[in-house]
Amino acid sequence: MKTPKKNALLTALGYGMPVLTGAGVLFYLLNLISAWGIVAQGPIVRGWVRILDGSAPVNSQATGSFSMLQNGSRGFFSMPVSDLGGLFQFKILVYYLLCNGAAILFLFGLYQLTLLVRSLQAGYPFQADNRKRVRLLAICWLLFPLLAFFAESMVTRIAAAHAALEGARYAPLHNNMGLAIAIAGLFMLAATEIFQQGFQLQVEHELTV
Repeated sequence: MKTPKKNALLTALGYGMPVLTGAGVLFYLLNLISAWGIVAQGPIVRGWVRILDGSAPVNSQATGSFSMLQNGSRGFFSMPVSDLGGLFQFKILVYYLLCNGAAILFLFGLYQLTLLVRSLQAGYPFQADNRKRVRLLAICWLLFPLLAFFAESMVTRIAAAHAALEGARYAPLHNNMGLAIAIAGLFMLAATEIFQQGFQLQVEHELTV
């Protein structure tokens, strides 16, 4: 019996996906430690916004603890949570929940993709576990852009309300990354039906042999 040839792409993905997933988890944990101020002076709120009028100068630090770094029409602001009132602390809590929810969904999708690639490497593409993995991956990557959209909108409101730069106006920095991930999620949702039919055909074949 001939041993099936190894697919170079699957082999590369088999090594690359665990590394990518591990790097994503590490980046998420470091960002979480920084945001909650575990090794600093306390929790901070920060995020990217789009500067509508371009009034914020480059590398500017406004009065107080609100700071804004500008790169073209994009700005990255940060400020301690302790500087905000109770109402905005509630908004920041919602923002943290949205951000962390989006990050966890994305990483969990990467993990499911890693398991799927390993199964394909082993030569068992059409099995019940893979059908569930593809479905979970599709759900995660369809929900991720939605949570990210609301998180960007929330952090923009916080920045706009507490901007120490007079006359600055901000808008959410919605980019094409969320749209690309949503499209990938739709493709994976369609692939769920392919894996379902492949699994049924394999079961029928095994029963007839």
